[in-house]
Amino acid sequence: YQRTLNLFHRWTNRKKTALILGLKPEDKFTLATCCHPVIGESIVAIRQKKKLYAIHTRECPNLSKYKRYPDKWVAVEWNLSEKNNNPQPARLKIVWKTGPATMGEVLSLLNHEKADVLHMNTLAQNDKATEIMADIQVKNQRHLNKILGVLKQQPKIISAERESGQ
Repeated sequence: YQRTLNLFHRWTNRKKTALILGLKPEDKFTLATCCHPVIGESIVAIRQKKKLYAIHTRECPNLSKYKRYPDKWVAVEWNLSEKNNNPQPARLKIVWKTGPATMGEVLSLLNHEKADVLHMNTLAQNDKATEIMADIQVKNQRHLNKILGVLKQQPKIISAERESGQ
């Protein structure tokens, strides 16, 4: 968890971050690690301090904590007119049929789709299925959706989905 948190902080602290429409130029933001927002998704900013905001996906389950504080909510969206070729982290939960070389095939497939694997952790395994959590780097939401689509087409993959919570 800490390693992933550091990766997300490193991404948000870069000088070349995707601009957020709806925030002032002097405002700072971080990407929430509870929902891992990806460029292109519907997002909202929650004010944490005077000029510091946390960017969440609109579907983030943690937003319910802020329902009583409407003054903290700021309507924002990604500035998709900016060219952003910087990869950003996304978390996947993948379940595959347990068998020889399946992990290698999944890694090869992610490599073919130009998704660098930052971290991989086995959550559960038995003789029928292996469940893993993978932190990968993607370009944007379209890239992430393409990767998920390719994974789901593989016969050895039982399920592949975006993991948006901790």
